[in-house]
Amino acid sequence: MVTIRASLSLFTVRLPSLKVLHLTSVDYVDDVSLPSLLSGCPNLEELCLGRHEEDSVMDVTVVVPSLQRLTMVDTNDVSRSRYVIDAPCLKYLNIVDEALYKSRQIENMPELVEANIAITRGVTQKFLRALTSVRHLSLCLSISKVRCPSGMIFNQLVHLSLYTFAKGWWDLLTCMLQDSPKLRFLKLIDKHDSGLCGKETPIGWKLPSSVPECILFSLEAFEWIGYKGRRGDREMATYVLKNAACLRTATFTPESTDVEEKYRMLKELASVPTASTSSQLLFD
Repeated sequence: MVTIRASLSLFTVRLPSLKVLHLTSVDYVDDVSLPSLLSGCPNLEELCLGRHEEDSVMDVTVVVPSLQRLTMVDTNDVSRSRYVIDAPCLKYLNIVDEALYKSRQIENMPELVEANIAITRGVTQKFLRALTSVRHLSLCLSISKVRCPSGMIFNQLVHLSLYTFAKGWWDLLTCMLQDSPKLRFLKLIDKHDSGLCGKETPIGWKLPSSVPECILFSLEAFEWIGYKGRRGDREMATYVLKNAACLRTATFTPESTDVEEKYRMLKELASVPTASTSSQLLFD
């Protein structure tokens, strides 16, 4: 493994045996410095890129055919030009990004097993389309442009974690349920410490036109961390409990610490008739 914390200028690199590369606190001279470095690592399998506020280079281009694991972290609220990811053998993807990119281009990743995506601005439907082969997916997004993605089927997705603070999250969830026929585990998380966190309350939830296939035939576990018990929350939780015929466990961890309020929410959920005769309702 090689870890670089330095100024990176354009030079010829040849590291045919390098498997793991971490680039943190690096000052790139220009937009071609990183691609030039990566082109000299033909057998690279793991790459970690950490950008910092003083990094003035606008583009990030990761074109590595051999790459299997990629982590990209940019927690500075700045404007950048674009980044490109082209890694057809990628299996694990982790992105934490608070920058505003004019363009994000991610090529199809047919081998992708797990993706953890936390992006505060600029996510598009095209971006999500590159993740459709993933099996485990965690989404923490600013989703104004992808509330109802269409034409995308997540055929391999079995585990979905979705953060529920951004405006329109319930619309995205509805689409994800409709487009993930093999989904077995669904986790909703209403906790986050980023500037994305919104105050919008779902006062109503638009039911799907038909019950999603995954709800009827495959969903086994449903978990909601930070459950608030609002009208839209109750409607969504009730919908899952009433229709998930294969459900084994439904776990709710309320945000409130008030005993009476927690008891009220428990009574509401416990009174819902469930489609699965063997499901357990767990309330923390």
